[in-house]
Amino acid sequence: VLVSTEQASDWASGDDAGIQVALSTALTPELIREGMARDFVRHVQQSRKDADLDITDRIQIAYSADDDEAKKAVDEWSDYIQAETLADAVDPNDSLSETARKVSIGTAMVIIAIQPVTS
Repeated sequence: VLVSTEQASDWASGDDAGIQVALSTALTPELIREGMARDFVRHVQQSRKDADLDITDRIQIAYSADDDEAKKAVDEWSDYIQAETLADAVDPNDSLSETARKVSIGTAMVIIAIQPVTS
C-alpha cells in the first residue's frame, strides 16, 4: 500500500519512521493577542534589566497604546503579564513620563513604563 499526502494551505506536516504529524498554521485573533502579550512581557523584562532591578523586586506597569488589539491583548493577558513580570498592577495610562520606553508589540506601538514597588 502506498499512501501519499497533499498539504493544505494553512497546515504544515512532516513524517518520520512511519508517523505523520500535521499542524494548523492559521493565526487566529486569540493567538495573535497571545503573541502580543508575550512581546509585552519581553519588553517589560528588558526594562527591568535596564533599570538594574533585582529579580525579586515587585513592580507596577503603566502603558499607553493607540491600537485596540494591543489594549485587548494586555487586558486579556494581564494575569499572565503580572505573574511573569512580578507586577502588582498593569494599568493603562495616557500620560507617561519621558523615561517610558516606546516598543513594538506585534504591529502596534506601545509605550511602557515600570516603577518599583516600595515597601
